[in-house]
Amino acid sequence: MNLCDLRVQLQHLQKAWQAQWHGLDRVVQQTLDLIQQAHPQTQEAASLALTKCMLHVADAIESEGASKAKLGKEPAYHNRLHMAQAFVSMSCLLLTQRELGAKPLSSAYAHRELLALLAMLAHDLFHPGLQNQTPGEIEQLALHGLQPHLDTFGVHAQDQADITYIILHTDPALTAQVHLDCQGKVFDLADTRCLCLLAVEADILASALPDLGPQLTQFLAQEWAPHYPEASQNLLRPTARAVFLRHLALFTSQPSVLLGLPALVRDQLQESQECST
Repeated sequence: MNLCDLRVQLQHLQKAWQAQWHGLDRVVQQTLDLIQQAHPQTQEAASLALTKCMLHVADAIESEGASKAKLGKEPAYHNRLHMAQAFVSMSCLLLTQRELGAKPLSSAYAHRELLALLAMLAHDLFHPGLQNQTPGEIEQLALHGLQPHLDTFGVHAQDQADITYIILHTDPALTAQVHLDCQGKVFDLADTRCLCLLAVEADILASALPDLGPQLTQFLAQEWAPHYPEASQNLLRPTARAVFLRHLALFTSQPSVLLGLPALVRDQLQESQECST
């Protein structure tokens, strides 16, 4: 999957959200089918637990989100669309990382991919549409909601620990540190810090695209408006996107570089500078 393919998929999801939503569960199943094409062999028990848990969580999120939407209580940004776009973005980063690997896919490598995907799917579980008042506050809500599912499907203790670590590091306040932690290191999915890096990139990838970002910013402003009216208005200022691109859309991982995401961000920043002069 190249950047063009990813953009088409993310655009399709965004259009479907406002017209005829496919369902997060369907998005997850289709993405897993694509990821697992390269290793169709029977999964080991630990990987099978991750897969079953992921599909179950996707179904639960879709059901709850649809119920909240009917009541007008689903967050305008941190909703099933965001979860789907982040999940698809993570799958693209993982598939791109495969192209960079010199070794054939192993069951251990495939297991780490599944772990990263489950963490990405659940990272905003039960998101209230608010900002953290204490470090990791909302991420802890996601972990609390995910725990019963991990236990039900027998996800291994070490996998649970790694998923916890990844989700906690999706706190936007930690973005710069996550990138710094991987600077100069060999990119390896066995290193949970590398999975954290992919997670923070996948989390904001759709918003970093020039064709999708403006509307997603509108969604976030709508979400914040009842609680943080000043911050909501600030998001809509012309300078806000440049701040986002400089400080959050960092894209330092090897797969992001191969996809051309840093160049895409630089082009937008250059364009914003030209417009302001």
